[in-house]
Amino acid sequence: MLKLFKNIEHQRVVAAVDNESSFTGKFFVLLILSTIIATLGLIANNISVVIGAMIIAPLMWPILGVSLSITRQNQRFLRESIALLAVSIILSIAVAAIVSLLSPILEINGAILERTNPTIIDLVIALATGAVATYIVLTPQSNHLAGVAVAAALIPPLAATGIALALQDFAATQGAMLLFGANLFAIVFMSIILLTIGGFAKTKKEEEKVNITISLVVSFGLLVIIAAPLGIVLKESIAAQHQEAVAFEVLSEEIQNIDETALLSSLVVGKTNPDSNIIVIEATVQAPLGAELFVSDQDRIAQLISESINHAVTLTIIITPTLTAKTPVTSDQIDINKLVTNITKRHIPNSDVLSVTVEETNDDIHITTVAALKTPLSDQKYRQQNIQQQLQTALNRNVKFALNILTYHQTEETE
Repeated sequence: MLKLFKNIEHQRVVAAVDNESSFTGKFFVLLILSTIIATLGLIANNISVVIGAMIIAPLMWPILGVSLSITRQNQRFLRESIALLAVSIILSIAVAAIVSLLSPILEINGAILERTNPTIIDLVIALATGAVATYIVLTPQSNHLAGVAVAAALIPPLAATGIALALQDFAATQGAMLLFGANLFAIVFMSIILLTIGGFAKTKKEEEKVNITISLVVSFGLLVIIAAPLGIVLKESIAAQHQEAVAFEVLSEEIQNIDETALLSSLVVGKTNPDSNIIVIEATVQAPLGAELFVSDQDRIAQLISESINHAVTLTIIITPTLTAKTPVTSDQIDINKLVTNITKRHIPNSDVLSVTVEETNDDIHITTVAALKTPLSDQKYRQQNIQQQLQTALNRNVKFALNILTYHQTEETE
């Protein structure tokens, strides 16, 4: 293994880190631009854009500055690197929050959610990232690759923190900061180890050797402290996935007793609060008008799920009526269906409207539309609001409109 660290140009590495981890206009321009790109990529749920931000992000250098100054016991350089890193963190979060507030589309999507629910797996990835990035810098390879590796672990969580703050979602903010902190300490820890192996900690003073050892022990201790909640989160995440899978399987089978054409359209599984031992399940079922679900049936289904997951369960099933061949359809309903289909296709080109569900009350018209697209919509909420406003104008009624998008991949038929 030590052969991998032969012929390291120590002066080149020190000069590169010292030159790049300093308060310069170039550093902050790249930091701001990379944060803007990453934030917009997360908001648009577009990982390719986020990867683009990683390419130009300069965050690797102050982190290596911290690790190198600890390894070489350079107190002045350590203070400068920590100051630059702290300013970079605050600036990145602030820029992400401002961009989020200016964005017309802002909601917690899959890309953001991934950065707000860290697990111990993310910590292991960060350890590997720190090792790879430091090794690339120590060897005569492209430092740019090292920057991408580190930015992949740090820029998205910082952008997600700013987005969560803009949404005033403090639970998501806490999760994103936990991920960032775990990644940061993991990268610093691995960098110190590799820099020490690479010969940057050569010193004859026993006091400095002790200080380096203390730094490693403290870094490892922080990793252990952070790893504990991450391990708990991973365990809870696995349990939640199992609970949702069981609930989906049981409900999909049992709703056939309501009607053979009934469809489980949505399922939410969670807890009212983290300390609760009761699993709360909310399911929406699409079934023909007239389909009935008695309280005894709902209690029976809840009992089946409870026994399967070995947890207390409260179950709420909402039946959304659909128009089928079994239900008489009036000319007014046909006209509304056509109107909804036309407006939906106008706002979402290339979509196929699969079904339109209309339910009228004394005050409102509830309309649920299911449409198919080849690619997911990044601004579904924004388009849904526009469709609802146009329907209200056309029908001169208060409309509550729900839009469900199904994505599919078209395959070519072979003869």
